Amino acid sequence: MPRPQKQQRQRRQNNAAGSSTRREDIHQAQLEQQLEDAVVHTNEMAKSLQPKATKSAYKPKQKEFKEWCKEKGFSRITRYQVTGKKLNLFLQEKVLGRERRTPGRRKRNTEEMENEELSDGSGDSDGDGNGDQELHLENDNEEEMDQVENLSSQEQESIRLIGFSTIDQYVSAITALYNEQLTAGVNVMENQTRINAVKNLLKNARILDRQKRRDNYEDRAAGTIFDGYSTTEKLA
Repeated sequence: MPRPQKQQRQRRQNNAAGSSTRREDIHQAQLEQQLEDAVVHTNEMAKSLQPKATKSAYKPKQKEFKEWCKEKGFSRITRYQVTGKKLNLFLQEKVLGRERRTPGRRKRNTEEMENEELSDGSGDSDGDGNGDQELHLENDNEEEMDQVENLSSQEQESIRLIGFSTIDQYVSAITALYNEQLTAGVNVMENQTRINAVKNLLKNARILDRQKRRDNYEDRAAGTIFDGYSTTEKLA
């Protein structure tokens, strides 16, 4: 075969291979876009179906996270961008080992953060800003607190600390914020919140919560502080 014909055949083969590669690249790019669009659609639907009480419970926690990001001095461009590592540090510094908040204190904290965010233009547009509807996960019943006064200082401190349910709700609230950012195109899938560190933190919190309940004779089924006791006289 003459050399020119051989070269032409080789060029045709190369062109065909190149066209096939380009088609495959285009196909993969289209698939990736479909995956991204599906995530956005799912997140938008989840947000639209989210109960109002859940939004009210999440909003103050999300504001608390943003305030913490501002205090830490993260880069202004990605300051409020949620990441798993940020969430892990936030939980360690601001949530774990914290005392339960009374409704009045919780409302004041929410109002203060709302006012500050409105002043610097970083406030959210959705939600009603009511920080008192916390899904009752933080049990601030006054009668329980009266019973706590009869315990030792160590027992009081243990009971007044927030439990696993509240910690888990913080994770859910910040994850919801991450999903909103992902839908808005200001975050990426690589920044998912439930990284191994966060999973282990929740696992540890659950174990410690169970241990605390056993140590303080808390009855989980009845939702009371003491296991089988209803009066302070029976504790003597």
